Parts: sequence; C-alpha cells; structure tokens
Amino acid sequence: GEVSAPYVVAVRGDGTLVAFGDDSDGITELPDGATGCVAVAGRFGHALALREDGSVLAWGRDDHGQCDVPEPNADFVAVAAGPYASLGIKANGTLVGWGASINGELAIPQPNAGWTGVSMGLSHAVAVKYDGALAAWGLNSHGQCNEPITANFSAVSAGGTHNLALQFDGNISAWGNDHSDQGFPPVPNGGFVGMSASPERHSALNLGLRGDGSIHAWGGTDPGLGAIPPPNHGYALVAAGPDLALAVRGGTVTGTPQAELDPFLAPAHPNPFNPQTTLRFAVRTTGPVSLGIYDVAGRHVRSLIERSLAAGEHTARWDGRTDAGRPLPSGVYLARLVAGGRTHLARMTLVR
Repeated sequence: GEVSAPYVVAVRGDGTLVAFGDDSDGITELPDGATGCVAVAGRFGHALALREDGSVLAWGRDDHGQCDVPEPNADFVAVAAGPYASLGIKANGTLVGWGASINGELAIPQPNAGWTGVSMGLSHAVAVKYDGALAAWGLNSHGQCNEPITANFSAVSAGGTHNLALQFDGNISAWGNDHSDQGFPPVPNGGFVGMSASPERHSALNLGLRGDGSIHAWGGTDPGLGAIPPPNHGYALVAAGPDLALAVRGGTVTGTPQAELDPFLAPAHPNPFNPQTTLRFAVRTTGPVSLGIYDVAGRHVRSLIERSLAAGEHTARWDGRTDAGRPLPSGVYLARLVAGGRTHLARMTLVR
C-alpha cells in the first residue's frame, strides 16, 4: 500500500484496490478496470496502480497531466507518484515521465537504461539501477540529490526532502533533510529487506523492515507513529505516512519468535542468479505453506508454493519469471515464506 496525506491506497491479495481517507481529489473514487493490480503509488492528490498486464491506471488530481499515462500504456514494471508528476519503469529498464517537471523531476539522468526501482518526494526523484548505482534529481534544497559515494544499492524510498536506500548487505543509507533525524541511518543498522520514508517534509517518519519480520522506526515528530504494535515480528510490508504508519503481517503471529526456527528460510543459491535459483526451507509441522516472490516495492510477481506440505526440509526453484511466464528485469527480489503462523523473508538478485 501507499500512505499519503490524507489518504491511503492499497492492493488486496485478489488484485482489487481499496482507498480511504480524504476524498477532496477523488482518490477514493476508484477508476474503471481497477482489477488485476499488483502495486500502487499514491502521493499528493493522485494515485497510480500497476496492473499485472503491465498497464498503469491513474486517477485523482490531474491539473498538470500527472494522470495522463503516455502511450503505449504497456510494459511497465514499477511506478512512482510526486505532487505534479509521475514516473514509470518499463520492462526494458528505461524510465518514462509525465506531468509537470516544475523542479526538474522529469529530467531523467542519462543513460536512461538499467533502472529497477524509483521513488518520488515533494520535488525530487531517486532511482536505482540493477548494478547497484543510484541517481537523484530535482530540487536539492536539503541535499536530497547529493548521492552517496557507494554504489551497492537494491531499493530506494524518497521522503519529502530526504531519501532512504537499501544496500545489498542489508544496511540502510539515509541522506537529505535531518531536522528530525530522518536523514540519518537507523541504529542498529543491518538485516533490513525493505523500508519506507514518509512523503511529508515535517512528519519525516522512516520505517525499516528486517528479515525476521520486525519493524524499526526512526525520525518523525510524533512519538506515537514509532510505537510498533506488539508483537513486533511477522510483518511483511511497511508504509510510512505523515499521520499514520501501516504494516502488513504474513500469517497469524502469536507469542515470541523462537530462535530454534532459524533458519526458517535459507538464503537463495546461487545468488546473484541467472537463469534460476533454488530456495531451501524447513517447516516444523505438516500444514499449508505459501512461498511467493515479490519485488522490492512489495509487488507479488510469482507464486511458487500454495499447498500443504509435510514437516521437514523442502526446496523450490525460481526461474526469474512471473506467474504468466514473463521474464522479469534485473533487480532485487524477495522470497516470502508463510508456514505455521510464521513469516520469513530472503533477498536475492536477478542479473540478466
């Protein structure tokens, strides 16, 4: 899901959309064809939904053409929304922009190739490439476009005037506006598989999701936003907003994490991989098991297992394709295992 002031847009497991909150810009009036969706981006008055066929739905405020998706409206693999502009990544790794480039938000850096992730803040954008390099452009009022020297990133999330970037080693880098410590990395740093930065300059909440399903919150001016509901484990997705934080659990979570369950999901091998990798995991009791693949934006791309398995060790192979057989671009993906009321995540890198 995506949280923005003052509304929420999210994708259900069946591909339908839900939107609630302030409707002054028509966000809760979902467009026709709002099915088969796999990801959303909604900030500052308009929303985008990426469908499984690669097309993009756009609705809400359209005073600068930010909802006018350029033709051909096909082959998109990621989308991002800013106040007056939108960005999308095509399957060939190129970035496409539409709307108004008031502060240079649509001045896409060259060469325009190899992009795997993109996010937009109040007046800037940040994107990452399959080789770990990133770029930030637009208004640089707080140093949010001063990119880190290192080039080993797998995902990005733009806040209002700061950025977060996830490194391949599980650390998070942060830079830009730091009036509420949002521009500093989390402490302790490490073991992260996902993150989200609030799109508002003054809220500045950051959320980090660790591989064990726990959430770390930092920055922000409202202490209540950083109060993670107990038990703090079993989470699979996070989204930070100006007035609230959202997190999705995977499976039923009870009690306290048990150390004897580690490793619940072993690292993928080989990793990085091309054309396929193997996932090894163990279930302690016979019962239903779900093993799926997600991109770093939380979009479900492939179901590997959805059935009952006997207790013991099992393996599954992934060939870098969607459920429809479409090859996915280079980038970082997450394997998400749900079994016995527990959720575990593993990160892997596909290199084409």
